[in-house]
Amino acid sequence: MKEGKGSVRVQINVSDTFIHLRVSDDGIGRKKAAEMQTGNNGHKSLAMGITQDRLEIFNRKWKKKAKLRIIDLPENTGTVVEIDLPL
Repeated sequence: MKEGKGSVRVQINVSDTFIHLRVSDDGIGRKKAAEMQTGNNGHKSLAMGITQDRLEIFNRKWKKKAKLRIIDLPENTGTVVEIDLPL
């Protein structure tokens, strides 16, 4: 477990053609979090699958190409999630 308070940063940039969302944290990272989840009463997070499903629906409905990127920062120093939504 990481000591001390963590931080989450949310950035939103809008251009003429898209909205770019970036959420970053300085937590333990996805890999370490998954290791800690073993034996957690069988709980499995559905958040990423639901988000991907929503982006696929967006792409089909609006005939656009929304993108989702997940970046694992080195040595369990956090995660960055970026979403690009075309306008």
